[in-house]
Amino acid sequence: SVTTGSGNIIIGYNADTPLATTSNHLNIGDTIYGDLSSGNIGIGTAAPTQALHIIGNLRVEGATDCILGNGSGATNCTSDERLKENINIIDNALDKIASLKGVKYNWKDKENDQSLRVGVIAQDVQKVFPELVITNDDGYLAVDYAGLVSPLIEASKELRSENIALKSEIGELKIAQLETDKSLKELSRQVALLNKVTGNTGGNKASMGIYLALALSLFGSIAGLVLITRRRKQI
Repeated sequence: SVTTGSGNIIIGYNADTPLATTSNHLNIGDTIYGDLSSGNIGIGTAAPTQALHIIGNLRVEGATDCILGNGSGATNCTSDERLKENINIIDNALDKIASLKGVKYNWKDKENDQSLRVGVIAQDVQKVFPELVITNDDGYLAVDYAGLVSPLIEASKELRSENIALKSEIGELKIAQLETDKSLKELSRQVALLNKVTGNTGGNKASMGIYLALALSLFGSIAGLVLITRRRKQI
């Protein structure tokens, strides 16, 4: 029971203040509490430290049903395939994600927390993912940050596919290079053998012809590498 405290609002059977000297305290049925001097409201805690301080999970129902963890649990929202229709894979996700800017910023309103923040620009998101942007009651754009996870997943898969294709192309180029090196060694051996048989040491026309053939073979190998690269780009 209160002895010296004042300014308390107590509602409910056997509801009371934490201490006999407590002032400016709200207690509704030992469930909802408030610090009337700060305006903080608590659910599950008699000493709220934030505007809304909840001990336990918070469930929010709307288009989806979400349960926000109590600090040790995860935040889960309904995503069951049985509840969905018109399901389509996000196309060109990598290009769309690449068009967004990850930025650091401060709020212009000095009444807001002025610590450095990170995020995206709503107008940029609206251009590629309009379904993730809404206009709030004040006329400003707001972003569904959790919704960006889906295109990020598809963008990473696109990067993986490109990486696999590049590894395959590099493998083909290495094989082509080995074949070219092998041909060059064989041609060099034949030139050396021809020079030995003919006793040529001055580079006569016969040797020049062999060297020309060597150069043409090398050119053909390089052209083959270029064709492989172009074909891969077209796939």
